[in-house]
Amino acid sequence: MGYFDNKGHKRATCNQCGKSFKSIYLHWSKSQTCDNPNSIPYHRFALFSGGHDSLVSTHYSMQNGLAECVVHLDTNTGIDENQEYVESVCEEYGWPLKIYTARMTLKEFALEFGFPKAPAHSWAYRYFKERSLFHVARDSHKNHQHMYTGVRRDESARRMKNVDDTKEEHTWTWHAPIADWTKKDCNDYIEAHDLPRNDVVKNIHRSGECYCGAFAHRDEELIDLAANYPDHAEWLLGVEKSVQEVRGTDDDTCWWGSQNVEEQRLDELKKDEDSRIPMLCQQCGITFDDV
Repeated sequence: MGYFDNKGHKRATCNQCGKSFKSIYLHWSKSQTCDNPNSIPYHRFALFSGGHDSLVSTHYSMQNGLAECVVHLDTNTGIDENQEYVESVCEEYGWPLKIYTARMTLKEFALEFGFPKAPAHSWAYRYFKERSLFHVARDSHKNHQHMYTGVRRDESARRMKNVDDTKEEHTWTWHAPIADWTKKDCNDYIEAHDLPRNDVVKNIHRSGECYCGAFAHRDEELIDLAANYPDHAEWLLGVEKSVQEVRGTDDDTCWWGSQNVEEQRLDELKKDEDSRIPMLCQQCGITFDDV
């Protein structure tokens, strides 16, 4: 269990030898008698977000012996049903699954940095995903890991330029086994192998794994959430309200999902608290009062 000593330094006690250490993982790595209780006997991992591209790459990697274990990164911001889907798929196919949860919450991040917009996405990625990947690497019994992902070049112009089939980073190698696949290729693969689709993707057209909001449009995504996962919409607005009580409302980063919101709309939000919720979806007629 972790604690702070009288100098404010964080320490942890090893349950095996009973001694306390500033870096418990360094102790486990050097000790001849105490082992990392979180150690996993794998070094090739399929990263499964819950999205359909991720489903395809995970199935392809696991069925073809490229990966040994599935890893799901719980960002602390995602929809519960999405993680439940990941768990059910892994159980159905008998794949070993390890879930790593981000140590920082969205509220903690936003209180310190504000809600991320596109330029700060790398910071959000670092706190909500990359640090968990370091924990995967730490717990792996090998010195080098291989991570298999579902990124594809034709997803966007940005990814067309940046996706590599393999890429070295930190202590692991990234692999993109479906980098050159089209959306049709993925759908054909799902149908050919009768893979179970994610209801979250059907409902909101994304996996719902991460709601840091860096690339979000608050009005559109809050409407989708209110219609399909109202508890999550309420949670996001609750986090936003808590952050604004500390940071105020003047800065754009005090509003979740403000990246693609027009300046006029942001001015409305800042002037009138009742404008914080997009009340009506013109296509489906759903209001927040209906859900």
